[in-house]
Amino acid sequence: MDEYLIKSSESRNFTLLKKDQELGHLLYPNWFSFKAEIILSDSSIYEMGPVGFWGTTIEVKHDEVVLANFKMNWNGHIILKTFFEEREVDFMFKNKGFFKRSYILENQQHEEVVSIQQEFKWDKFNFEFVLNATPIFQQDIHNHILYLICIHCANYFTSLGTGNTSNMS
Repeated sequence: MDEYLIKSSESRNFTLLKKDQELGHLLYPNWFSFKAEIILSDSSIYEMGPVGFWGTTIEVKHDEVVLANFKMNWNGHIILKTFFEEREVDFMFKNKGFFKRSYILENQQHEEVVSIQQEFKWDKFNFEFVLNATPIFQQDIHNHILYLICIHCANYFTSLGTGNTSNMS
């Protein structure tokens, strides 16, 4: 498995790193927001935000083209659909541990393709993540976007645990 580190600053900005090389950023306008921006190392920008009447579905867009969407199902898992190159691929993001704050992303065959361990850094008073991806998933050209979407999903689970979902907009 390939390992990535996601470092947080100000609890609103997250940087995806592999061996100290910056691959992208997940930036929130304020704490516990569904709205966010992904900026990759090639300077491409992806907007993330709620859609629909209730705002329960989150879309990821690039130049107004929807590349992914996700929402929580009744089982407490997040259903993630990607539409890269006009091909739909479904994933499930779920909490793996109650106290350990770990998460997994499964493909349609229920195989774990990404695992994420959330770590609270007391000295910085924020979270960091260690992300591991399977070799097959590492080859996907859109994996850095997906990794940052996964961090957004993990942050959503964290906000549910702290009771701050009323501010998620």
